Amino acid sequence: MEPFFELDAFYHRDVYFVYSEQNEQPYIDSFTKPLNCVTPLYYEVDVLDEAITQYDILPTIGLPLVSSLFVEQFRAVSDKEVQFIPAQIRDNSGDINHQFYAMKVLKRFACIDMNRSKVSYRRYGECQSLQIQTLVIDASKVEGASIFSLQEKLAYIIVNQTIRDLCQPLRGVECLPLDEAFGSRFW
Repeated sequence: MEPFFELDAFYHRDVYFVYSEQNEQPYIDSFTKPLNCVTPLYYEVDVLDEAITQYDILPTIGLPLVSSLFVEQFRAVSDKEVQFIPAQIRDNSGDINHQFYAMKVLKRFACIDMNRSKVSYRRYGECQSLQIQTLVIDASKVEGASIFSLQEKLAYIIVNQTIRDLCQPLRGVECLPLDEAFGSRFW
């Protein structure tokens, strides 16, 4: 069976670039509904620092933010498995960065092997959220995709070895084997 990895990002400080309420589509709809690519997607952060140019992917709440080098590396799967939308990042001082793209993963699969994965559910008010301790993918449900998100947990992006190899020269990108990605997390 082909190994899968979780695509993740790290940054030199503990911060997230947050999908803005200024966007036409709400946060959750950005993962599942078609996006208008005419206008940029807006993100917010406390401070735009100089280190931002040293990263090819940024930690986000929302669609991942990626550099033009990342876009170039992913040209082979662009428009088939991922879509890149120009992004605008604004900080609390009003400074703006236009150098990143939001990456929308186009394929989503309900592919968690619930018999072999270790999951639980946490309640937040009226909402119930799936918590993953150990993730096993049912490869028969991913239709040979090289990059996809989990239907059960949309913000989680899963990649195969080919995509992991494309990520090797990129800065700030982590592609962790699923047992490492989820095995050490605590919720």
